[in-house]
Amino acid sequence: MSEELVVVEQVAAPKKSQEEIDKLKVQFGKIFFILIDGEEYYYRPMNRKEYKDIYSNAAIVEDKFMLEQSITQHCTVSPQMTMEYFQIKPAGIVSLLSDLILEVSSFVPDSKPIQL
Repeated sequence: MSEELVVVEQVAAPKKSQEEIDKLKVQFGKIFFILIDGEEYYYRPMNRKEYKDIYSNAAIVEDKFMLEQSITQHCTVSPQMTMEYFQIKPAGIVSLLSDLILEVSSFVPDSKPIQL
């Protein structure tokens, strides 16, 4: 007999209370949560003004690391993203959060284009 391997995705629940999350929603609008390397991150979509401010700065746009840091600093609600924080955490966290923020900011389509 062959054994089937069943993979179950483990979903983490936020440690913040619903009241804390509701306060964040009032302050920022949509809030998203993800667990990365055992730490909770709460983030929000980037708005058009922030996009314009970030992408109009040539020095930031030309440096991928600065661009990711800028996006992450603007849109991560908790924990606070500081230069000290960036220096002590694994390098991939900033890149991953930046990608996730762009995704919820509608820079990634909900579905593949359909040829008509």
